[in-house]
Amino acid sequence: MGQYLYHVLEGKLFIEDRIKAFKFAIDCFNLLYSDGNFGFYHERVSQCYKDMADSYRKLNEEDNMFSCLEKAAEHAVKYDSRQDGMYTSFMVNRVELSVNDAYKTYTENCSGLLMKKLDGDQYSCFKDDPRMKKIIEKLTPVAIM
Repeated sequence: MGQYLYHVLEGKLFIEDRIKAFKFAIDCFNLLYSDGNFGFYHERVSQCYKDMADSYRKLNEEDNMFSCLEKAAEHAVKYDSRQDGMYTSFMVNRVELSVNDAYKTYTENCSGLLMKKLDGDQYSCFKDDPRMKKIIEKLTPVAIM
């Protein structure tokens, strides 16, 4: 028990549990929106991947961090590019998708918020990494900051 408490207090177990929780949430979204048409929920999936990337950064797992950041950017762009229509996966194919259903109290869009995060202190040491540059290139055309 002492070793377990030590890891919890040190934060290591907490970070690994956070990653597991975000993976579980993403798995649930993938199950419900099995055809990839996440609509509004692209924003939520992007946030899950961004939070997982933050956790991997704290664990010094760069490859996993960049993999998650790439997925976060992909879903942010899809969220910011979504159109009115219908969800198309089996369990939700009678639910209407409207871009006007999202309310926010900030001016940035999902891609812009992610770019701000990547431009912050936490990721400054990666700014010259080609993988980071590729992610920024993906976000730039749709980002509103």
